[in-house]
Amino acid sequence: MKQMKDLKRFSKEWWNNYWFYYKWHTIAGLFVLALIIGTIVDVVTRINPDIDIMVASQYVFADEHVEEIKAKISEIIEDTNNDGRKTVQMSLLNTSTEPKDEMQIASQQKLYLEFAAGDSFIFFMDRELYEVYNGDDLFIELKDGQSFVYAKEIFDFMTDDMVMCVRVQRTKEKADYENTQRVIDAFIGD
Repeated sequence: MKQMKDLKRFSKEWWNNYWFYYKWHTIAGLFVLALIIGTIVDVVTRINPDIDIMVASQYVFADEHVEEIKAKISEIIEDTNNDGRKTVQMSLLNTSTEPKDEMQIASQQKLYLEFAAGDSFIFFMDRELYEVYNGDDLFIELKDGQSFVYAKEIFDFMTDDMVMCVRVQRTKEKADYENTQRVIDAFIGD
């Protein structure tokens, strides 16, 4: 029986012998290589937003309204993560106080998790939904002793019962809160 060293390198016989003895090693190596390349591409292309905003409503928002919110807010904020872009990330949740299906139940749980551990500070939500969470002291005072302002005062396409509120700042979130304060100052003022 011939050994690998006895075969002419990269000949058909050498490849057959190689594949017979090192098939699983090669497959595992290619899998690990693909995993490493995928991770590097994900890290390099990841976008870190300058501000996160959550919209929680029983109504569905049109794409042009989402883009209008992003455009107006990106004019106000600064590039806090120094990536050369002003990036606004918006999350849309279709939920209500009385969920109609499993998707709305899951959205309601996601909204609560966003309050507890998420990155969003600014929330646009139905007034009824706001009232459910307001009892938990989750929001800061914005204007005239209220922890909300009607969103229609800021964006005229919003419904009359939509409000904007801002989540309380947690410890170690000071740097992330700078753009939120800029938005509050621009939309509400004194």
